[in-house]
Amino acid sequence: MRTRRFIELAGFPAAGKSSVAALLAEWLCLRGIAAAIITEPGSSPQVQPLKADWDFNAWTLCKTVENILERDLLQDVDYFILDRGLVDAMWWLRSFEDRGQINCSTARCLRAFARTPRWFNKQLCTIALRDRIGTALVRRRQDVGRIVNAQTFDALWDSYYGVVAELAVEAPTYRIQVIDTDTLTPADVLDRTLAVASSLDHTIAEQMSR
Repeated sequence: MRTRRFIELAGFPAAGKSSVAALLAEWLCLRGIAAAIITEPGSSPQVQPLKADWDFNAWTLCKTVENILERDLLQDVDYFILDRGLVDAMWWLRSFEDRGQINCSTARCLRAFARTPRWFNKQLCTIALRDRIGTALVRRRQDVGRIVNAQTFDALWDSYYGVVAELAVEAPTYRIQVIDTDTLTPADVLDRTLAVASSLDHTIAEQMSR
């Protein structure tokens, strides 16, 4: 069976995840490498009202695992780009724990589930895209909201570093790269994403060297 790789794009609202995912898939396909995007599980309008609760992120985590296991059986795709994946789900669950909105033991069990080697080891790396609140407001052309506000952005980033520290112990070889996108174009972010991926994967490295 061919080895399939999953590259996760995680991060803040309006940081550029979907744009970079599209560029990465196009870059791979133009070089004859079969690639596809797995869209964010929680993008369906039917589940939007659940976003304020931690069980929404438990649901997205389970959907991500389902997507990885199903896609891993496909014979015609080598790379999948996850628009939010396992680390992103862990990140949000940690944020609910930090705010006291989920039992700590439940949150830790869910994050341990996300780290199960059967699916976690299929993720090549996570690229965490970060933008500042001012950038997010401009890109989304909207006023401050429940998530898109300075206080929430700061708290989410604190939770992110908690997940990074946890992974440093539980999965010390896993690569996470933060890219600040405020002053970068999607093409710039793609270049940095490819630099990370090429350091971990020989197929992408060979294409980068041509």
